[in-house]
Amino acid sequence: MEAELQDYGLSDKEVKVYLTCLKLGASTANRISSATGLRRSTTYDILESLKSKGLISSFIKEKKFYFQAAEPSELLSILRSKEDKIKTIIPQLERIKETTAEKPKVELFEGIRGVIILLEKLYKEKELLLYGSAHKASEAFKHIPESLARRRVELGITLRCVFERSKYATFRIKDPKIRKFTQMRFLKIMGRFPSVTFVAGNQVGILTLEKEIVGVSIVSKEISKTQRLIFENFWNQAKK
Repeated sequence: MEAELQDYGLSDKEVKVYLTCLKLGASTANRISSATGLRRSTTYDILESLKSKGLISSFIKEKKFYFQAAEPSELLSILRSKEDKIKTIIPQLERIKETTAEKPKVELFEGIRGVIILLEKLYKEKELLLYGSAHKASEAFKHIPESLARRRVELGITLRCVFERSKYATFRIKDPKIRKFTQMRFLKIMGRFPSVTFVAGNQVGILTLEKEIVGVSIVSKEISKTQRLIFENFWNQAKK
């Protein structure tokens, strides 16, 4: 019983005083203090707290203050009243949440194994956008780009990509299975890019291709939107 009242939102001492008031009926603070073993000043503070929660009422009789516990059935009514009050402010709370900008979530992945873990996270979405140097990606990751392309096809993920025109890129459109899930365009400047950038849902993945292999994951609606605009700009400039 005590545990359930604590779940209701009462402290240990509030539970003690409330149950004592139920047992004693209308009583003075002195009597409640004596029955609970709490100091008189503490008892007063707790009684006032319970009054503010609607669980205790008070009245004056023969120039003395008496305190009386609310009927147990009133607990449900008080809970419903609290619930109704919360319901009225839910729309305001939702608006506050919408106006609060979410901080981007950034993760770092090191080495080839880390990059594969990052790519698996990107592969949760059904569409990928990609731009950068296919040649440099092939040099950095060896056979991995091709194996990942086959993995992507198995998962039914479509890809739109912008690369420089080279054999390191075109295997994706020569293989009929991969071609079915791949649209590719070519832009010469991509051969100079020191990284490749993926956009998947609200996530952006950037893989460095020179010196140390590092992957960066950024989860952010704003950054993802920016990268999509950059990709579409390259896509519109690129040739088939």
